[in-house]
Amino acid sequence: MKLKGISKYTATPLKIAITVLMLLFILCFLQVIITQIGFMLTYKDTAPETSRPEEPNQRIDRSSKNFLPDGTIHLVYTPKYSRAGGKPYTQEQIYDCNDNLLWQGIRKDRPYEYLSWTEYSLDRFDDRRMKQIQTIGAEFSRMLEIPVNSESKTEQVWRYDSGLDLFAGYHIKGGIIGYIGSTGFTDSKSKAKPFGKFKHFTAWAPKDSFSPTLLWQTECRIYQIDFEKQQVRLLFESLKAKIKFLRMHNWKSLVADSRETSTIEYRPALHLQTEDGKHHLVMREPQQKLTITIPEDWRSDSVKFTATKQDVFLYYRGSDTKPRPEGLFWQSKAWRQWRRDYHSKPHKKWVELYRVADNGSLDLVNRFDWIRPVHPVTDMRDPQSLIKSYTTKVSPPVYDLAWYFWSDKLYRLIRYGSGMSPLYAGLIESFRPGYSILNWLLSAAMMGFAFWHGWSRRTCRGKLLFWLVLVGAFNLAGLLTYLALNHTAVIKCPACGKGRGLNRIDCVRCGAELPTPKRGELDLIFNA
Repeated sequence: MKLKGISKYTATPLKIAITVLMLLFILCFLQVIITQIGFMLTYKDTAPETSRPEEPNQRIDRSSKNFLPDGTIHLVYTPKYSRAGGKPYTQEQIYDCNDNLLWQGIRKDRPYEYLSWTEYSLDRFDDRRMKQIQTIGAEFSRMLEIPVNSESKTEQVWRYDSGLDLFAGYHIKGGIIGYIGSTGFTDSKSKAKPFGKFKHFTAWAPKDSFSPTLLWQTECRIYQIDFEKQQVRLLFESLKAKIKFLRMHNWKSLVADSRETSTIEYRPALHLQTEDGKHHLVMREPQQKLTITIPEDWRSDSVKFTATKQDVFLYYRGSDTKPRPEGLFWQSKAWRQWRRDYHSKPHKKWVELYRVADNGSLDLVNRFDWIRPVHPVTDMRDPQSLIKSYTTKVSPPVYDLAWYFWSDKLYRLIRYGSGMSPLYAGLIESFRPGYSILNWLLSAAMMGFAFWHGWSRRTCRGKLLFWLVLVGAFNLAGLLTYLALNHTAVIKCPACGKGRGLNRIDCVRCGAELPTPKRGELDLIFNA
């Protein structure tokens, strides 16, 4: 088929698609602007009262439950009026398990030091960001580069080649050093072995070095890479099940190490969970590996570990309630229903401290139970959410359709997608009308208007039906697209007297053609 023939069949669909997309983005922009303006006009300072103390049950529920190294539990309460994100000068009250006040004051003067636990690394570089730096294009693509420094001077650069799944080292003055793969350093590319499918890494500069060390995670392995010494250590390997998550505690031996100011002597530890439900600990000083199998009814995200010079501890926070299902967003009706159900009755909650033996078995050290009081929840929402709910009434119903069938996929794109996919998925999630009846009624009204407008201008029933479906699916954006591409003049048919458009030569009702002007009436035009 010739280019002219191809353009004949693709020009109109492309014109429609581009117009719809442009109008959708304009509509989203206006929805955001209207929501923000409405919020500013209706905003009122509703700061909570600071003089009214909370009830004892509410205070216990809001208190953090901390363990001392000997297993003692303290309830650390931060009053509402002094909450400041854990800053050193935040006011605190510390109670024992019998609700006796032990101490109160500012956080930096706290007379107790509690056990700290494995947490996610905040500076990790994941596979989503790795894809982002590689999607610019071959000519302008970027590469992950790790410098090797001598004081303030860079001497080497190690570049990650995603195609080979290796690091290649180069002297800063020119010339290649060699390659680093899963088996360590080699001066031959053919001998270097790839690491495996990349998941994420975190980096730090050790106390005795100016160059970064990498903790490199693949689907089944954890490596520690020292580029200055050109060494690779395999810290963990799981061939039967992929690694689900990685948490760390005091693993990075930094210059400003938290252990230097802590009275508790911790061992550096990595906490991993594999997809078979097992938890693994990798520890240093001395080297040790443990595999712990937790009860099946425990939530894995409520399990944390720590290792001191004397003991290995497990922290578990339990509840008799079902967790919020993954993928439900706070804007959705399903989330609000779950929230109402959760807050409508009291719940039993507890924290437990276990000592982990060398064989991975658990020994209960201490436990604290409390009842979470009822917190009545109304459907009242803040002004911004309320205004947004009104603006989304003109959003495309097709957003709800996409969310109904592909919510899990869109949720993953929002959290882990790369490029523009998180933006598009986020727009669908944020501006979908939420199966609103008013939204459906508006779509039906716009379809009725499009039918009334297009009936006399129709060229064929199939085309009119397509535009009605488009208007119904995309609501206001669909109607504006239809009017932009289909508004033609209407005249009265000389034969049947009905209205007819000028985009076809015969009348759609009686079949009569447009009358031909007499020759004499056009002489002035022709003579000109």
